[in-house]
Amino acid sequence: MKTTELRQNNIIGYPNWYKDGKVAEFKVTELLRDNRVEISNGRISTTCNASVLVPIPITEDRLEKSEFVFDIHEGEYCDGVHNEVFSGSICIKRRHGNSKHRWELCIGHIDITFINHWHRLQNLIFLLTGNELKSDLHS
Repeated sequence: MKTTELRQNNIIGYPNWYKDGKVAEFKVTELLRDNRVEISNGRISTTCNASVLVPIPITEDRLEKSEFVFDIHEGEYCDGVHNEVFSGSICIKRRHGNSKHRWELCIGHIDITFINHWHRLQNLIFLLTGNELKSDLHS
């Protein structure tokens, strides 16, 4: 990853953090010089080169634990946003088939872009609404 892809509060993964090789989740707390970032999981803070970090995939579990609500009739996760920057419905729906893109972001019923990673969804929500997507680290 590069720091140009990241913002403060993005959730990202640090591979091989644990002895079993499992990815640990961290939040970006500060973007530093020379492609370095400061990250924290609430207990540990450290700095590293952004190139060692990996994106966290979007999952139903993560969407359900954020502010998105599953609409069973439409088969998508939606979040109604109403503020001075944006008013409307932002939805994300699962793509089916052999596409490398697993999710699609929609505003109302207009398909906007394909998306696979949580930090990109966080960045798009912030860009569209001016608000952070509420999301916790998964252990």
